[in-house]
Amino acid sequence: MDEEQLKTNMKRHKQLWPVFLLSFFCLEAPVEVVLRNCSLSATNYLAMEVLAFNYLVYFLFPKFYKVTLTLTLVIGLFNIIEFSYGTTTVRASINGLIIYFQPQAFLAILLTYKINFKKINDFLFKKEGPEPSSEEAIKKDKVRFEEEVIRFKEKYESYSTATLLKILEGGKYVPEAMEAARLLLKERKELEEVY
Repeated sequence: MDEEQLKTNMKRHKQLWPVFLLSFFCLEAPVEVVLRNCSLSATNYLAMEVLAFNYLVYFLFPKFYKVTLTLTLVIGLFNIIEFSYGTTTVRASINGLIIYFQPQAFLAILLTYKINFKKINDFLFKKEGPEPSSEEAIKKDKVRFEEEVIRFKEKYESYSTATLLKILEGGKYVPEAMEAARLLLKERKELEEVY
């Protein structure tokens, strides 16, 4: 696997990054068990099982992955499951309200927010008011589609012709990405015909 394929796979599976991060924290627990000659708690085992379940859902039932990831982050945040050896909590006080939470889950939540920044903000800060008319919505969707195609064209510009053909053939990419690959191939063909 070359570097380009690795980057492509990392970007394609970026929704798994929070689970990768939590898995990294979970790896610390068995090391501590060996070093301290002790045993893991039920919450440590549960955390490992929940992470394994997230991997399964991501690959077998991707439509439900967001739900399982959200539940994992929430139950991890409030120490129902523990991603590292022992109970690691941080105490935060907001106007007299004291909250205890697990920093590992909080870091995974921040990473999830960074990865899904636009989607989360659109969901949380949806403007109140009337829905746009269907014509406005169609125009908005068309503009968004064209902007995404431009973004993918810039990203795929350095890709080989073989890689672009794989993008078109695979059917695993969003329509914007496939359109960008098609346009790039068309431009390259036109350039070849000129020379």
